[in-house]
Amino acid sequence: MNPRLAKLLEIAENHGAQAVFLGLERINQLLDRLQSPHLGLTPIHVAGTNGKGSVIAFLAEIFQQAGLTTGSYTSPHLARFNERIRLNGAEISDEQLIPLLERTLRACSGVDETYFEITTACALLHFAHLKPDITLLETGLGGRLDATSVVTPGLCLITPISLDHQAFLGESLVEIAREKAGIIKPGVAVVADPGSESAREVIDTRARSLGAPLILRGRDYDFIEGVGGAWTYTDHAGAITLPHPGLRGRHQLQNAALAVAAIRHLPKKNRAVPNDFPSDMAISEEVIRQGIHQARWPGRLEFFPGAPPIWLDGAHNPQGARVLKEALLDGEAGKGATLLIFSAFEDKDIPAMVRELAPLAQRILVVGSSGPRGLTGERIARFWPAGEGMVTSHATAAEALATARLEASPSQRVVVAGSLHLVGAVRSLLNA
Repeated sequence: MNPRLAKLLEIAENHGAQAVFLGLERINQLLDRLQSPHLGLTPIHVAGTNGKGSVIAFLAEIFQQAGLTTGSYTSPHLARFNERIRLNGAEISDEQLIPLLERTLRACSGVDETYFEITTACALLHFAHLKPDITLLETGLGGRLDATSVVTPGLCLITPISLDHQAFLGESLVEIAREKAGIIKPGVAVVADPGSESAREVIDTRARSLGAPLILRGRDYDFIEGVGGAWTYTDHAGAITLPHPGLRGRHQLQNAALAVAAIRHLPKKNRAVPNDFPSDMAISEEVIRQGIHQARWPGRLEFFPGAPPIWLDGAHNPQGARVLKEALLDGEAGKGATLLIFSAFEDKDIPAMVRELAPLAQRILVVGSSGPRGLTGERIARFWPAGEGMVTSHATAAEALATARLEASPSQRVVVAGSLHLVGAVRSLLNA
């Protein structure tokens, strides 16, 4: 990494008084000092617990296939901060990012702005300068008070909601759904696959109160699994037969269907939005097929062939662990006995993740996590069922990967999960 960029990111990371400090007052004031770059964008805003990045990957590829310039802001990154800010799939360069960070840090009022607020302002500045046709924004945490919620989107998307980040969003599914549904703005359409009846009711109530048209999976659109990889998306306008998504896993049909529903329900004219979507935007069914098939999103059931074969999956909460378990059971993540390399942060529901994955792992190699939420490998290891030689703690991802490669037999697979930070570290070791 460029030394100047590394220093600026360090300043940004150490700037805020708290690692997570939800609220919109600071980011609004910061953007005011930066001449309100967010007001000239045409965003699609995405919230939810799991699947946000995958949905954005599908949307970005579809829009790009349609010839539209597309900016995307996602988090966290796997290896390089630059991954978070992209234009037509290409990461922002160090040379582009350095002046953005310098300008944003100069505009900070003191020590109050958080790392995520600073980096969100950088992304909005970047897109305001480049003026992409479409801007895709992923919430960092929650929705209602997330820094990305300063925008007035042209469309809102909500992926399935489950328990995660309870310390910040609430202990119950209803409380968390309220926070996620906070991205809904007056009169702005929302496409949602809530994942449960209780979350659906929360989203429906907020949408009605704000006069926001609501498109729901199961009521307004749905999908049917086919054979040979093909599947069918359906809504009131008809059905589209689509190829298997470019992202592995049956759960990606759900994410792809949400993206297709968004494309099919893009508002033609939205008086609540300062800048509408391009008036001449036309996205054909063939473009949708190509976009769904060619989408890529690193670290999500990503396969690295070899001896042993290695699978990386960013499952970092119970719902994600459950989806990974299903992929391991039905062969979506290969076949064979599993050596699991695992890490997690203190604020995660590690016992629930362990309950999902423990029955499938013949060997667990635990890696400690770093930072304010970090845990030592020894502490993480205590969550796993005791068994002679079954669970071992390793100081680094490199050590765990080397051990797994040494121990794995030809009939075994190595699976890396539990933390996107761990997945990013292993991915770098695999030279990806």
